[in-house]
Amino acid sequence: MKGQMDFDELNYGEDDVIRRFNRKIQVDKCFEDEMKAFDFLWSYLLMGLGSDKICIGDRIIDLRQPHQEAPYYQNLLLALLKINVAVIYQCSDPNSPKEKEFLSLFLLHVMINYPFRLIIEPYMADTNQTPEAYMEQRRSGYGKTMELHRRYQELTGKTRKGDFLDFLQDTNSLTRQEKIDHIEYFHLWHCYNMKDAYIVTLQAQFNDMNILGSRVRPDMLIWIPSLPEFKFIVECDGYNFHKDREPFVKDRKRLRAFQDRGYHYYSFSGLEIHHNSFRASWDLLNSLEKKRKELVRLCGSS
Repeated sequence: MKGQMDFDELNYGEDDVIRRFNRKIQVDKCFEDEMKAFDFLWSYLLMGLGSDKICIGDRIIDLRQPHQEAPYYQNLLLALLKINVAVIYQCSDPNSPKEKEFLSLFLLHVMINYPFRLIIEPYMADTNQTPEAYMEQRRSGYGKTMELHRRYQELTGKTRKGDFLDFLQDTNSLTRQEKIDHIEYFHLWHCYNMKDAYIVTLQAQFNDMNILGSRVRPDMLIWIPSLPEFKFIVECDGYNFHKDREPFVKDRKRLRAFQDRGYHYYSFSGLEIHHNSFRASWDLLNSLEKKRKELVRLCGSS
């Protein structure tokens, strides 16, 4: 089942279905707008590419079997796809349709294999906050939610997840924003194991990093809440990015600056993405997954 395969075991290049899929992307203008992209991705997600069966923790849900849970998980999958596509089209470069195509195909690659292991989010609203502080704030928020859950169980003796979610919705001891945050952390990060997901932050602002007079805002910051050592910067260069000397020098300085702060760095040329965004987005996913497995072995994280 694709949902349980390692990425190393999949080889799209030798799969005739995928070759036809790739040609269809090149021929059909599937990513001209958000609605076309969503319709295309949803149809391929459910049509023979592996998402008829999905993994949620240690459970396997067959979306094509007529049982009670299938419609719920199918709707959840649809909502997750819709939210991620909306963020891509609202927050990526409006003048770069190929960037939207690249991100959409990356989303598809992940959701085919691990449907609930990707969240795409816009850049942080607090421009004075470093990305490192932002990631730590999110991890701290999850820790506070789980501590609240532990204390709730001790006080009430109730262990059902639904009871705790009801408590979060009904209690008067939390503000509205605190309720929203706790429900997100408990429902998504804990119940659906999205603490182990790839979180892609678009256009993350490194306002404390200045390269040749310019503040740094990479195309993608990719991180995993449960694995602090996993921090990836992904950049997609334009066609003329290295035509002049200054952008080339700036690029090298950016690379060193990110490495000094503990980030892994991955970049694509504009030509790579324009020629075959399907392959480029798949290569990115392979690199992320290999680095994740390596860090899990080294750090002992789950």
